[in-house]
Amino acid sequence: MRPRFLFFLCGLVVAAGLLAGNAHPSADQSTTPQSSREDAYRANNIGVALLEQFNYKEAAAEFRRALKLEPSLALARVNLGIALYNLPDTDGALRELKAVADVLPASPQVNYVLGLIARSQNRTVEGIAEFQRVLQIDPADPGANINLGQLYMQQRKYPEAIASFRVALGAEPYNVTATYNLAMALTRSGERPEGMAMMQKFQVLRSKGYATTIGQNYLEQGRYAEAIASTGAEPGLVDTATPDVIFTDATSIILPKTPGNGPASISQEPDWGTLKAKGLTEDQKRQIVAVSGGVVLFDFDGDGDLDLLEVGVQSIRLFRNDGGKFVDVTQQSGLKRSTAPVAITAVAGDYDNDGRPDIFLLGYGRLALYHNDGNGKFSDVTTASGIPDYPYMALSAALVDVDHDGDLDIFIAGFVDFSKMPAGDPSHPPAFPDDFPGAPNMLLRNDGNGKFTDITAAAKVSGSGGHAVAVVPTDFDNHRDIDLLVVNYGSAPTLFSNQRDGTFRDVAADVGLNAKGRFTCAAAGDVNKDNFTDFFFGRADGPGLFAMSDGKGHFVTTPAPSGTEGAVRAQFLDYDNDGLLDLVIGAGQTPRVFRNLGTRWENATDRAVASDLLKGQFPRAFASADIDGDGDTDLIFRVATGDLKIARNDGGNRNRSLKVQLTSRVSNRSAVGAKIETRAGSLKQKLETYAASPAPAPAAALPGAPTMTSAHPS
Repeated sequence: MRPRFLFFLCGLVVAAGLLAGNAHPSADQSTTPQSSREDAYRANNIGVALLEQFNYKEAAAEFRRALKLEPSLALARVNLGIALYNLPDTDGALRELKAVADVLPASPQVNYVLGLIARSQNRTVEGIAEFQRVLQIDPADPGANINLGQLYMQQRKYPEAIASFRVALGAEPYNVTATYNLAMALTRSGERPEGMAMMQKFQVLRSKGYATTIGQNYLEQGRYAEAIASTGAEPGLVDTATPDVIFTDATSIILPKTPGNGPASISQEPDWGTLKAKGLTEDQKRQIVAVSGGVVLFDFDGDGDLDLLEVGVQSIRLFRNDGGKFVDVTQQSGLKRSTAPVAITAVAGDYDNDGRPDIFLLGYGRLALYHNDGNGKFSDVTTASGIPDYPYMALSAALVDVDHDGDLDIFIAGFVDFSKMPAGDPSHPPAFPDDFPGAPNMLLRNDGNGKFTDITAAAKVSGSGGHAVAVVPTDFDNHRDIDLLVVNYGSAPTLFSNQRDGTFRDVAADVGLNAKGRFTCAAAGDVNKDNFTDFFFGRADGPGLFAMSDGKGHFVTTPAPSGTEGAVRAQFLDYDNDGLLDLVIGAGQTPRVFRNLGTRWENATDRAVASDLLKGQFPRAFASADIDGDGDTDLIFRVATGDLKIARNDGGNRNRSLKVQLTSRVSNRSAVGAKIETRAGSLKQKLETYAASPAPAPAAALPGAPTMTSAHPS
């Protein structure tokens, strides 16, 4: 029985990892009944929430209540120590933290707070020892390095202090505390020129809104001084019984009867490894491009439900959602297929911050930007906005605020350059896309006046000419900026890390994303609940690949379960509303559902997908959202014939969900890149909003759309 209490907050709370990540600091090995254990975790999470409201006394009471319900709940004892330290009750904090230190010898939180206490009591040597223990677990942690450096400064050990501050700045270049202290340490050690340069950097950073500090108050003391919320995926909290939830064909109920609009000659999934091309004509290029297509769910009319934009090589159609049923409003919308000779996909987002989501259309032959004029009307502003030509084929694009100036920029991930025919033996025509040259990326800066400027070269994101199949704009390292993950067919992913100076740097190999494969798609979400983004990569040449965060900005890659072979579309979504992100892929002639059980995956396709759902047709495009407003996530597929298929979720809403509408008061009105955290009982869920195509997550996390986040039932 899940709890009735539901708590919601926006923000970022750091916790340890789970599934394929770091073990959660809980020593719960008891035989306490599940309901009592759930109540203990619930009390712990209420305590965490109270700490975030700086109500230390009541927080400590909740942690004590959790321990009374479940004495072996180690994370509650750690949190009690943190609450008492901030109360302040230093003696009590020491008592609780020392009591749990032997139980959790690898917990950085215990040593970190013990280090803070030692420092506050001028026990410098002991403080240094505690922070060094933290760094044995997480060598790059900014907070531990800054505290350690400051303690070295007290001992006048300037070389050691300088080394610690440099590590902190390497991990968090915008930290003003590390910058100032490094400037002081350099100056005092006789390195005055560099010290003065660092002091100038400090002055610049201090004036920036994105700068961070390490201070004395709770939530400013460092990530390991923050209390730990449970995730709902701990052993004993996950119901492993397969739920009675199934996706059924509801196309005839939700979608008006309209003929398919895709190329009838392509009726099965193409094999990119064998599709041949020699001396391609424009018609042949269009035929290849026709294997794409897009479905975009967004609230274009601002009525709170999700409308549908369908993009195909022969049509662009807009459907308004009226009470869970779609009505074709293309004719009166002003959207014209002629603006993009061969349409591929689209992205929705409010580029001019007028409160209405606009449409960026990606096509072969021309890019197009449609402004949402209101009243269901769109106007083509491509020329007026300065959108340049893009003479390549691209399958993916994103609207994202890369420079954090409050408006949405445009990123296009290049796939194929048709202008350069590969040389080869006439008897063995080149294979597509393997033998064709890749295409460069393009980044267009939103100038804030309705116009865009190409800054690809200056931002260093043109790439190496890979065959990009997906782009995921995400803050992968929780540095409070947006990075760009580009997934490539035939090579390792590219991860452009935002350097906050207008440039990006590829750090994929540095963070563990160096696996190669014929990648076809990507899904993104905080699967292991460590507050860092995880990924799934679909592969044409084998099972998919998981790239799970380690909670420190790096990734551990492991093969996905059998059955993920040949995925062409994928998303992490909570199909059964149990608070754990599941994996749904489009592969072969049926969607496949892999249920997240906290420490393993279960192929639930036979129970979760009606056998005749796609009727033997191959999916080209895939989107998901709560289309009918009943509180669970439905699916929309665009299949090879060009038809749309709607899979209604029947049963997922037995567990309740929470609807969150994100509204910005000044800039980035579509809330792209926002992070949302929900808590209910033992459950914690973090979502990040995206505006990308193909969508890496449910459309509930797309701009202009209500965000549905899983919660527990009453």
